[in-house]
Amino acid sequence: MFNLEFTYLDAEEIIYNVKNKGFFVCEQALNKQYIEELLQEINFDRILVNHNDVGAVIATDVRFLTHCLAS
Repeated sequence: MFNLEFTYLDAEEIIYNVKNKGFFVCEQALNKQYIEELLQEINFDRILVNHNDVGAVIATDVRFLTHCLAS
């Protein structure tokens, strides 16, 4: 699931960024194969209204799942 580079990141750098910026970004954290498998499970065209399942959120031209891993 994770690339080796991600597992060797300095924890202090991550903590510093979260405390000062509110987030930490590691664009290469996940293996490409894992991302492809995850995207196959996500249906961004499934918009749910009055339904208690996990569906897509659409904001202007962006689509995402608020509970992506819950699905």
